Formats: sequence, structure tokens, C-alpha cells
Amino acid sequence: MQFKPTFSVLAAIVLSMASVKLATASPVVETRAAEVDGDLYACTDANWAGQCENLGFYNGQCENFPADLQDDISSIGPDAGWVCVLYINDNCDGSAGSLIVTSPGFDQLQWGNDALSSFVCTTP
Repeated sequence: MQFKPTFSVLAAIVLSMASVKLATASPVVETRAAEVDGDLYACTDANWAGQCENLGFYNGQCENFPADLQDDISSIGPDAGWVCVLYINDNCDGSAGSLIVTSPGFDQLQWGNDALSSFVCTTP
């Protein structure tokens, strides 16, 4: 008879520990901020064809195009609300010229076709 109260106390402790363990085992879901500020969509052929990539960028930061797009872009445009400057030279060097593009972009580049190397995008 003496074991019944002890067993009840022991069972209560085990059950309380199990509920604590279950509570800490629940997954934590956290909201993450966007990893980039916007995207610039670029394609190697006119009319948004060929090899196309969404190039993430940060506001005001110069980016060189990836090697597979260097000097091979024929259509390009940023997300709505962004103004991008496209450069013939790497590192946003404007000595060879530049072109401003806004959404929806150019489906068939004339100036800069197959010659673009870098860009910088900002909000107006």
C-alpha cells in the first residue's frame, strides 16, 4: 500500500517531464528576410529566349554579369520599381557607355546587344 502514493508521485514527475520534452521538440519556424533586394532578368536571345537567369542584386551595388552571360545578353529587364544602369565594361565603368533600363525592360536590345558586362540597380 505504501508504494501507491510513491508510484503516483513518480508517474506525475515522468509525465511532466515528457510534456516538457515534447514542448521543446517542436520545430521553430522563423521568418527570413529576402536575401536580395531585387532581380534583373537577362536572356541570351531576343524576346526573352535562349539561356535566361534571374540575377539577384542589392540596391546601389555594382554587379558584374556571370561568365555565362558576359557579352551575350540580348533581352533584359528589372523587377517593377527599379532603375538599372547597364554597362559595357566590368565594374560599372561607364567609359564605354551605359544604358538605363526600367521594367518591363528591353525584349530586343539594340545598343549593348551581346556586349554588356555589369550593372547597378537603384530605386527611384
